[in-house]
Amino acid sequence: MSNLAFHTFGVLRKPNESPTTRAYFQLGAEIFDVAAATDGFVAGIPPFTDPVPSVFDPACHVVGMSTLTVWRDLESVFAFAYGGTHLAAFRRREEWFIRRDWSAYVAWWVEDGDLPAAEEAIRRFEHLHANGPTPYAFTFKRPFDAAGMPTLVDRTHVAAKRQTVR
Repeated sequence: MSNLAFHTFGVLRKPNESPTTRAYFQLGAEIFDVAAATDGFVAGIPPFTDPVPSVFDPACHVVGMSTLTVWRDLESVFAFAYGGTHLAAFRRREEWFIRRDWSAYVAWWVEDGDLPAAEEAIRRFEHLHANGPTPYAFTFKRPFDAAGMPTLVDRTHVAAKRQTVR
């Protein structure tokens, strides 16, 4: 059986020491706890700032922030991302992160029990931005199943899962 790895990346507007960024980190810890308690969550590593993908420009960007989690399926991470506490924070993203013209996340399938390293997440993120969605790296808009075939997010399954998301 396979699980879905999910990596997010954003560029913070202000340095770590700013009150705005501290508020983001406090809420982020709560959101990680909510994720860990969500049906379908398998594993995750704490948010990290290194390595960063090439969309990060140290000449003009302050801090790059990544998350990396593993989920049982597309619908579990979709229900979490667009529901509950995470959705409330997502709606505030422009307080914390710069606007971007690139996807802030990438997904890919991993073997049961695998927790990818940060470096692999960055490689997948780079691949998505260089090649568009493929079975190697994709988005919710153009997902692939674990066998590499194009698929769709099952909205009925998402709706049922969303009922349990805090």
